[in-house]
Amino acid sequence: MASNSGSADLLRLPRVFDIVISDFGRETAIKLVQNVAVLEHRIIRSKLKDPTFKFFDEYRRIMFALIGDIAYIKQPQIDEYRGRGILDSGILLGMSGESIPASVKERLTQCIKEQAMYALSRGYRWIRVVIPCNTLSPISRGLEVDLRATIGSAKLIAGGLNTGARTSDDGVHKVDDIRFHAWTVPQTVLHAIQRKEALPTDLLVLGTSTAVSTYREELAQMEPRPAIKILELTAEEQEVVNEAIIAAIDGDRGEIDRSRMDILNKIIEPRRASGQAFTIIEACTDFELSVGINSLDFFTKELVNDVYDVIDKGDEHK
Repeated sequence: MASNSGSADLLRLPRVFDIVISDFGRETAIKLVQNVAVLEHRIIRSKLKDPTFKFFDEYRRIMFALIGDIAYIKQPQIDEYRGRGILDSGILLGMSGESIPASVKERLTQCIKEQAMYALSRGYRWIRVVIPCNTLSPISRGLEVDLRATIGSAKLIAGGLNTGARTSDDGVHKVDDIRFHAWTVPQTVLHAIQRKEALPTDLLVLGTSTAVSTYREELAQMEPRPAIKILELTAEEQEVVNEAIIAAIDGDRGEIDRSRMDILNKIIEPRRASGQAFTIIEACTDFELSVGINSLDFFTKELVNDVYDVIDKGDEHK
């Protein structure tokens, strides 16, 4: 059989297990997984330089589990609506700038821990918690420490959580040998923009109030501090963005188009007319407005590049 150094290099790359948070919203998370798979396929094909060699899924290095359990994660919030029977925008997180409810963080963290333990019992040593929702990103704070504490106290050597999965000989209890990282959209987008020197560094962030605040908080923690400024939205402008978020989640094409025009006419164009130069971030991954940088696209490419390191850092988001 002929040899192929490209395929051999692929099989030597470490495996990563992604725990992908779904339901915020679900279709967006599934789209992320699909887009990652398509981009990963393309990269693998490019490495199989000999045309006689074919792609197989077994070349893939990115494995994943998708958490889609909103009925459990937001049960207390959903229960408040049972008497009425109809949901409204109050069920959404972050629309008024409020913090993520403790019950949501606790239940979601529990789901993440369970998936992390299963991954470890199957021998994975590189785990990424993927949060494809701008508003939900604050749950990542302290998550790595929490996960390591849980794993450090777990007894996984015998039987692997009673799942029948075999653990590797070196033992998954060696916490220092495990790579954890929580991937959030704001952090990923800001670091990518920092690398693209041609972009205006004033950012118009179109997302929930919580998402906008999170971009500011992430920016304040970056070292060295980049020359990036998050522009303020008026209360009226934020309401326009909120209506667009609700339309995107609902999926009504007419409402989405109307919301897009409202964002253009009431937020973007008046600022441009005043001579402002800024970069627009569609900081709701449900958005497909084509008025600015799509944060989901940024996120997808960075996730794949983290594993394969093949996308040129200056060109990946053109």
